Amino acid sequence: MAFARATTSAMSRMAMAKPHPVAMQAVPRRFAGGSAEELAAGTQMWLKASIVGLVAFTIPYSVWMAYVEGTHEHHGSKVIYPHMKTRAKKFPWANSDCDFFDSECHAEAKKAAAQ
Repeated sequence: MAFARATTSAMSRMAMAKPHPVAMQAVPRRFAGGSAEELAAGTQMWLKASIVGLVAFTIPYSVWMAYVEGTHEHHGSKVIYPHMKTRAKKFPWANSDCDFFDSECHAEAKKAAAQ
């Protein structure tokens, strides 16, 4: 118990002590070293490199992906397996055999009802 009291007392004295005046001065932090002009030039260089990278890689890749997605053939007919339409009870909308967001099934059901 005495050790805990002595440790707490020493810690409180350290916390209340005033810091050294040199430690209170604001010093600019330069991680890469060099002058402020060199740091500003390095920042501008990386900004330009980022913009060049965006133009040189991202934009052509986006155009290529749009071309690839636009030219490959889409398979319009999808296979409906019997296990995918298992219904324990009817859905609470008019075309209870169709899923809620299956617009093609709803259109076919309307067409069949009209005939």
